Amino acid sequence: MRLSALALLALFFPSFATADSMVVNVVCDPHSCDYSQGVWHSDYGIYNIVSSDGCRQPPVPAMKWLCIDWKENRAHFYFEQQAKRCLGVVMLGAWEKCGAEGTSCFVSRWDEIGCSW
Repeated sequence: MRLSALALLALFFPSFATADSMVVNVVCDPHSCDYSQGVWHSDYGIYNIVSSDGCRQPPVPAMKWLCIDWKENRAHFYFEQQAKRCLGVVMLGAWEKCGAEGTSCFVSRWDEIGCSW
């Protein structure tokens, strides 16, 4: 059995202290990239989320909204009874070959940062 890079990263970073964070496994073929394979980390658990561009209501308890902007490598989110909070990319993993020929992958990690937008 082979673990994905995302699963391995989740094992090495089981808890990200008190801040929320996100790890995304990006898979690209010669025509496009899939940014949808995200994992949300918080003090209350780990949740699979859709991490592609745009805004959505993720399956994270008490989270009302998550908006991701890959072009700017930033995101913002809202929990019930809280102000806007933000994430920024802090690590982009190296590209590696994965899956079918011509397919490549990388892992990105997003940590909570101060909001400036």
